[in-house]
Amino acid sequence: MKIKAIILIAILIGVYGCSKRTTPRKVEKRLTEGSWNVLQFIDNDSSLTQYYKQLSLRFGKEGVVNSNFVTQVAGKWSIGTDKNPAVIYIEFPEIDSLHVLSDDWVVTKIEEAECVLKRHPGAEAVGNKDFDYDAITDNLTLYKK
Repeated sequence: MKIKAIILIAILIGVYGCSKRTTPRKVEKRLTEGSWNVLQFIDNDSSLTQYYKQLSLRFGKEGVVNSNFVTQVAGKWSIGTDKNPAVIYIEFPEIDSLHVLSDDWVVTKIEEAECVLKRHPGAEAVGNKDFDYDAITDNLTLYKK
């Protein structure tokens, strides 16, 4: 009976622990599967969701991110080597209204149909395992179509 309880606890810890991890490999796999729409976009403490709710992004494995917004625009994206949380780098042309998305984004949550990105806070978080990413207000929440 004790052994069954220990095994059950170990499985629950493993499942719970794995679901929170945002490794580069997991992020790349999830982002490159399908199109993503904006659920929420907060920039400099202002909600821009209403302006970007029609935005659709498709992340290609070759590092190109295509958008279908007012016009079709291609940008670049890559993923860093940081683990838990992973960091993605997005770059759109300055001449386009999508340039506000050009930044380093920390992946705080990645699931099959939802991805929560927080603007990278800079040097204060690098290597700091206790950094509170939930305190960052600038975020981009995406959902899969």
